[in-house]
Amino acid sequence: MQEYSAYYGTACIIFSVYLLIKGFTAASRQRSEDHSTTLVPAYVYGILASILLTVGLGFFKPSLPWWGYRLIFPGTTMLFPAVIYLVGRRPPKPHLDRVDA
Repeated sequence: MQEYSAYYGTACIIFSVYLLIKGFTAASRQRSEDHSTTLVPAYVYGILASILLTVGLGFFKPSLPWWGYRLIFPGTTMLFPAVIYLVGRRPPKPHLDRVDA
């Protein structure tokens, strides 16, 4: 198991990046004009990418301070879905004044 930890860690990090990119594309697709929906909400990809990044870094056993391990998972769990949300946010609709209608 010890000799394969670098492979498992690399696979988790690569899959995490893939899920993050998939979340960006799903969010941009939802932002488009036709407002196409997806089976999985876009921010879920960010949460899954955060979990895989944390697991992948755990395989590498980085030497972090005691507070470093406690910040990786919550930090990325808040950051990744927030960035995906900002990518997929729709522009505000213009205010239509119907006085002349």
